[in-house]
Amino acid sequence: MGRNGTIVVFAKCPLPGSSKTRLAPLLGDDGAALLAQAMLSDVLSSLTACDHLQDTLKLLVYAPGDSNTGSRMTKILASLGLSSCSSESYTPRKDTTSNWVLMPMLSDSSDLTSSSLGDKLMDSLTRARELDEGSPVLFLGMDSPEVPTDEIVRGLETASSKDMPRAYMCPANDGGYGLLALPSCAPTSVFSGIRWSCALTAVSQLKALSDSGIDVSIGRLMYDIDEPEDVSSLAKRLSSPFSEEATSVDCNDVLSRPPFEISRFGRVSDPRKCPHTTEALSKLELIG
Repeated sequence: MGRNGTIVVFAKCPLPGSSKTRLAPLLGDDGAALLAQAMLSDVLSSLTACDHLQDTLKLLVYAPGDSNTGSRMTKILASLGLSSCSSESYTPRKDTTSNWVLMPMLSDSSDLTSSSLGDKLMDSLTRARELDEGSPVLFLGMDSPEVPTDEIVRGLETASSKDMPRAYMCPANDGGYGLLALPSCAPTSVFSGIRWSCALTAVSQLKALSDSGIDVSIGRLMYDIDEPEDVSSLAKRLSSPFSEEATSVDCNDVLSRPPFEISRFGRVSDPRKCPHTTEALSKLELIG
């Protein structure tokens, strides 16, 4: 194993009229796209900055999988001061200059909630393993700007355990899941037959893992931002960092604490960890 794992971020290009359309009644098309890009920026920045994730391969799998979208994603990364390269030009274990590797999503649609999502995940898992053979692969979306970097570290450690590799999942408040780490022994078929975009998504994913003989550890709850009420709750968490709903923790701080302190601080959200999202919500006049 050349690295400490691979992180795959699934992202739809933040364009007005096609990105976060369910938020348009609250924010308008432009506002929904603004928030989508801000959330993606916080996810990319947080993962790059985390000291404990420096040795991971980071893939940004984007939809639609065309050259125009690839160019836009490159510009978003560059605006954050992050370097990137295409998956075609990336050389495993030799390219140490790129923060992110850009990979087009399997192109039958730009919809990340359709029945074809399982095919897209299977394809991405196969290609990620080709770039970093033998490493665990962790999937993460762009919808949770309060990135639980401590859970990402824990997920990769759980999936790479030599004694008992297990999958690691952080369920989401809507019945789905926000994070899934897979050990190298997990077959791509773990993404087959999943009931996507419903209250049983996480349950059906757990069943698919169990049917494949993969044990699973469960992490803490994550919050996806999909509906107008999710935006309101996010604004409340970021404007009141010590609210009951807050979930974000910086792994650089958490991993240095004794175990009993992790639960104590595990529900603290710091708006400084979501600067782009906080700024976008301020522009949209949702945070004073």
